[in-house]
Amino acid sequence: MLVTVFDSLLLLQKEGLVLSHSIETVEQNRITGLSFDNRTIQPGEVFVCKGAAFRADYLDLAIKAGALFYVSETVWKEDFPYIRVKDIRLAMASLAKAFYGDDAASLKKIGITGTKGKSTVASFLNAILDEYHVALCGLPTALVSSIFVYDGTVKEDAKLTTPEAFDLWRYLANAGKRGLDFAVCEVSSQALKYHRTKGIDFDAAVFLNIGEDHISDVEHRDFEDYFSSKLSIFRSAKVAVINSSADHFETIVSSAKEAGCEIVTFGFRPSDTLSCTDISHLETGTSFVARWKEEEGLLYEISLSGSYNVENALAALAVAKLFGVPNFYAKCGLASAKAKGRGVHLSTKDKKITVIVDYAHNKMSMNALLSYVTEAFADQKIVSVFGAPGQKAKNRRADMGLAAGAFCDHVIITEDDPAGEPLGDICNEIAENVAKNGTPYDIVYQRDLAIQKAFSLLEDGGVLLLCGKGAEKTQKRKNGAEPYEGDECFARKEIEIYNKNKMMVNL
Repeated sequence: MLVTVFDSLLLLQKEGLVLSHSIETVEQNRITGLSFDNRTIQPGEVFVCKGAAFRADYLDLAIKAGALFYVSETVWKEDFPYIRVKDIRLAMASLAKAFYGDDAASLKKIGITGTKGKSTVASFLNAILDEYHVALCGLPTALVSSIFVYDGTVKEDAKLTTPEAFDLWRYLANAGKRGLDFAVCEVSSQALKYHRTKGIDFDAAVFLNIGEDHISDVEHRDFEDYFSSKLSIFRSAKVAVINSSADHFETIVSSAKEAGCEIVTFGFRPSDTLSCTDISHLETGTSFVARWKEEEGLLYEISLSGSYNVENALAALAVAKLFGVPNFYAKCGLASAKAKGRGVHLSTKDKKITVIVDYAHNKMSMNALLSYVTEAFADQKIVSVFGAPGQKAKNRRADMGLAAGAFCDHVIITEDDPAGEPLGDICNEIAENVAKNGTPYDIVYQRDLAIQKAFSLLEDGGVLLLCGKGAEKTQKRKNGAEPYEGDECFARKEIEIYNKNKMMVNL
């Protein structure tokens, strides 16, 4: 357990991370917490200097706020106590586990990774476990997702898919101290690559799928780096829960076996541990029959559409079965689960226009959504509105442009977190790929106006896909995150205008 500054030195030395240090004046001081943010640091906390954009004045502010000492790969101030380390990410993981690990030890931890579907599976599983455990003992489930965080103490919107090690371990420790039994965590490739989850022993690791994404100078250099980062989740897991429909399935299973994991598969093969048949598309969502091992198959329903969401439900159901959740609670949890910003269906009063708000933001998720729409809304006009982020995952611009060009009748390209990159450059790259299919398109920079434009193209009816943002309420621009009312909000405004106009015509 991490108590004093000297404990920190011994820990990091044991890990072989220490290059030099100067802590003699404070080595017996008691540590009150861990921080990497000079804006929120409290007196007595360790301050970590991380990131390529770190500046010396950040450390100065942390010292003024009461930092006890700092840990860094660079000696920023020689006259203030410090520990210089080889790898700041590994140091953060080690410090976090030592400081918070005892409180988090009692939790059953589930990690969910994959190119698409993590947040939906997290929502499904959270709903199942809540249904079961609240009924059992009144305790909810801790959730660390790309959308929302709840740990029994903190309840807030997420900033990252998987938080930095200090924050992640603090959430787990809070949950443990509150007596919660389960923690459901989305685990990104970046979190695995940069050791944010190092030291966390997952009772189950869910591997949903793999496709090319997050390939850029600041993320993963190539697919192999991305895939190997994802596979590393098995090194700290007891059970691997794997989608048998995933590309590279045999490689995924082999990696899990090498890590010593028990293997559970889910999918549409009769040989799967949890197998699925009889999918039916309903007005209210989807029903399917699932069978766990040799048990009798049971009917389940979810409020989302598309076979890809059945896969997500199967993933959550497989984990629930592992933990002995009775079928009654699993059925109720799946039926009541709502994935915020995922597959939200809206329609005009005359049912001529259907709007689908979804997080689809890469090749796999876009293709899955478009395949569902072309089947469920056969022969209807399809208009899509989407963009791509700046300064990362640049392959999405080609992938999403090609997918939309192949399936849609019209595409409107707009803003989606451009960060510090010119929005025009991003939109033009997408447009080049939409045009390869000869599909008409417009570029409308302002997202609410793009949605307005899309409605004007559907006066005779059809389907409007609002992709990428889901329930997000910010746009990440050059100076950081700025407020954005949300795709669903603007869609509802346009639906209201459409309904009023139709009412006036009919008077």
